[in-house]
Amino acid sequence: MKNLKLFLHPETQQQLYSKLIGMKDNGYQILVTTHSPNIVAESNIEDLIFIQRIDGKYTVRQLPRIDIYQIIEELGIKRNSALLNVFGDIKVLFLLEGIDDVGAFNTLAREYKKHGDIEKTFDELGVLLIPVGGCGAIKHWADLQIIRKMHKPYYILLDSDKLNNDMDSPNLLRLRELGYDETNSSVTQKREIECYIHPDYFKTLNPPIEIEYGDWDDVKTICKNHESCIQLGGSKVCAKHFQNLIYEDLRKTFCPDGEHDEFLDIYHKIYDMCEA
Repeated sequence: MKNLKLFLHPETQQQLYSKLIGMKDNGYQILVTTHSPNIVAESNIEDLIFIQRIDGKYTVRQLPRIDIYQIIEELGIKRNSALLNVFGDIKVLFLLEGIDDVGAFNTLAREYKKHGDIEKTFDELGVLLIPVGGCGAIKHWADLQIIRKMHKPYYILLDSDKLNNDMDSPNLLRLRELGYDETNSSVTQKREIECYIHPDYFKTLNPPIEIEYGDWDDVKTICKNHESCIQLGGSKVCAKHFQNLIYEDLRKTFCPDGEHDEFLDIYHKIYDMCEA
């Protein structure tokens, strides 16, 4: 067994952890000792062994004898820390799959406010947008009772990950299995946030890019393999381009029939939580 100390960026830690889980799933036994909040957050609580030194003696705990708050403090996050106190003035938590989704929904709120469809952005409403990962991470939040212990209203939005219109969303099914219902969770109507960048937008670039994809395509992979990959941003297409979309661009994909606006449906649910 090798004992390595790796001072890694949080995202790199998660990538490393995913590789280790892949090895475990292939029959290897993996033991990890860590003080990383990211690794702990990615782990199933039933797999955790909490070793704590108290008065010079070591205690070893597993479920059901683990106190989650003790783990949080052991990792250096105190209950009264500035990190946790930031939630004090927040009215609603808006939990999204990734950082690209956070940027996208801030762009949506900004453009819809400019057009007069809404009066306040999420920040002005007191809504905190948090990238939490997919359903696997939401499971950890459920297991640890993190969301409910914050004592804040919350709304979860994940990618549908559907491959066609008739397919049941695996993420929606998982959310319902975890006990989240339509009042506090949903999935995107299209496959992923990248699908909401209309292909016509890329024709306005200089030079224009011809690219085609639909509601159920893996847009990141298509952009990564496109001849204009660099200009598109490859798999980072959302981070590079979504912030440049204007109201008219957004309405093409969030309200294609001119009547039912997916963004406004989500926004008003969150708005009502703020006003409750």
